[in-house]
Amino acid sequence: MEGYTINTNKNMKNNATTNKNWNDYHIKIKSNQLFSIQLLEFNINKFWKEIVSSISDNSHILLLTRIKRINGQFVTIGKLQRLNKTDKDYLIEFLKDQIEIKSDSYINEQILQVTFSYGIKEGKIERTEINTDVKLQSHYKYKFPVSFDPLDYGTLIEQVDNKYWLQVNKVNSVVITCEDDINKVKLFKSGKLLFTWEDRKVDANTFIRTIDRNQYTFENNELKLTTISKPSKYITPLKEQNTINDKFLTLDIETTLNDENKHTPYAICFFDGVVTKSYYIADFYYNPELMFQACIKDLCIRKYKNYKVYVHNLARFDAIFLLKTLVNFANGVPVIHKGKIISIQINYNNIPIEFKDSYLLLLSS
Repeated sequence: MEGYTINTNKNMKNNATTNKNWNDYHIKIKSNQLFSIQLLEFNINKFWKEIVSSISDNSHILLLTRIKRINGQFVTIGKLQRLNKTDKDYLIEFLKDQIEIKSDSYINEQILQVTFSYGIKEGKIERTEINTDVKLQSHYKYKFPVSFDPLDYGTLIEQVDNKYWLQVNKVNSVVITCEDDINKVKLFKSGKLLFTWEDRKVDANTFIRTIDRNQYTFENNELKLTTISKPSKYITPLKEQNTINDKFLTLDIETTLNDENKHTPYAICFFDGVVTKSYYIADFYYNPELMFQACIKDLCIRKYKNYKVYVHNLARFDAIFLLKTLVNFANGVPVIHKGKIISIQINYNNIPIEFKDSYLLLLSS
């Protein structure tokens, strides 16, 4: 993060577990930067690394977060927080919620400084807003517990039969209705409905969460499968073809294993439905390149202009031997998709021909 300098209290002690005095941790913002959630989160991480990480594990911190506007006015974000060393993520989410509620008061405003005013006290505090044993699923900028148990969502406010009201944090609450292995969840923020979703229990260890068009399958509270439903158009019936396109040929390469156990081409042939032509390496001084070139010359004639040449398993086998000849000798241009050669267009003596992989077309041997 560019555009900041840090000015901490020079009298601050490294081991501050017994320090009950207030200290200020200042971050001066250069060039009148606009305040943002990202800027605040970066500075919280810096403050945690520089200050909080050095206090005793058996201590907690009292913290006020403030920003200084360009007119010199200080604005406090949220109320005084009591935090353990492990509550950094909780603080970030709490401040994000406060900023989102009063976005007009903070976001896109020029500021001069961010200040963390804090004091350190002995002893850890109990926090009921967060269950650190429950994993969270991110959905947009919100996080939902990965659990089929309603009580893992937060503090229980009231339960009537199979309906639960729970407080997630300072501003978020949920209402969960449990019916026949299905939990119907409604998430509210400051009283306004944000999201609804369903959790369907599959077995003792597995449940499926459906949010909007997405489905998430969790097994032992680990995400195993994500299914996204996308709208599709109706299939339009194809028009019946009155004529058959027979402008295609088939081609194949035969190989043998040499002394180094590598495939070496010894023949290439093509068939146009009537005529078959074969080329053998013994007729070309045992030079595969010359053999391939002779085949290409006989293919690139006016009779076969704009023909398709289907080569079975072109992408994974034949292209290894043919590609050099097709590119250098016949100005070939390969079309590659996900690392596989789908087709190769060549033009020799102004006769265009396209080589295609019949295996990728047919999807079967």
